[in-house]
Amino acid sequence: MWGVAWAVTLAVGLAGGGYRLAEWGAKLLVSLVVLAFVASLIVVPVDVGNAAAGLVPTVPGGASGALLVAGVLGGAVHVTLVTMQTYTVDAHGWTWRDERIALLDVSTSMLAAFGIFSLAVYLVAASVLHTPDVNAASLTATTAAQALGPLAGPYAKWLFLLGLWGAAVSTLGGNTVAPPFLVADALDWGTDTADGRYRALLAATALVSALGAFVGGAFFPLLVLVLAFGLIGTPFAIAVVLYLLNDGGLVDATPHPAANAGGVALIAVTSVAAWSSISGNLAGRWTTPLGLFVLAFAAVLAVATLGLVVEHARA
Repeated sequence: MWGVAWAVTLAVGLAGGGYRLAEWGAKLLVSLVVLAFVASLIVVPVDVGNAAAGLVPTVPGGASGALLVAGVLGGAVHVTLVTMQTYTVDAHGWTWRDERIALLDVSTSMLAAFGIFSLAVYLVAASVLHTPDVNAASLTATTAAQALGPLAGPYAKWLFLLGLWGAAVSTLGGNTVAPPFLVADALDWGTDTADGRYRALLAATALVSALGAFVGGAFFPLLVLVLAFGLIGTPFAIAVVLYLLNDGGLVDATPHPAANAGGVALIAVTSVAAWSSISGNLAGRWTTPLGLFVLAFAAVLAVATLGLVVEHARA
């Protein structure tokens, strides 16, 4: 019931152009949760030695390990971030002369704000949730809320719940905007609610999100699986950006070879991680509707990515 109600609210809010208030509310709630996690670092028992050892990456074996890697990458290198960042730069009117400003913008948002938040979450979760008294396999949202216990005490569950609501508004709201925005831009429609076609497409996309409420399974495993599934589209999005950046007819200066090499490496890493996680977790279920959908989706994007490579080689 909550999922369906939220989908309708999202459709009305986005298509009606009344998202600004909810957006600021989400920012406030999420900011409070971020501050709570950072403040929790003062009181939770963080093992500095183990934290430092964690700088050396290790991947758990099996399909579950690949799924976790794909989930982390899916949340950090998401299609929405890659594509909408380019539109943000365009909306600002930035050019190569504004490269330093764009670099500062990305650095402060992704490295500073998002980086500090992620580090705080990982350290608090590792210190509180991964102990001999906690079974990680049966971790629930309620159990995870206890990570805020040292700071919020008996109000930890409510604070965590408010954080989930805020995350739903900010994350699902942003992800809902991205597909209609890309389609509208490709069809040369308006990309704001003044265009009725874009408004209808935006509302329809928001209503489709209600189907997620009917997907069975535990909360956290489903969250990781969805993030990993989103990673399937990331290689194609990066390939499109690289293709456009290396088109001399579109840009004044093409990227440095090192930047292109980094982009190609990112395509390779995300492709392998996405396929390893999805194939491992759908083993034996490829003939199911979900398996067929994932396989078809991945095949279409793979062909599209190869098409861009061939087109660039010809040029």
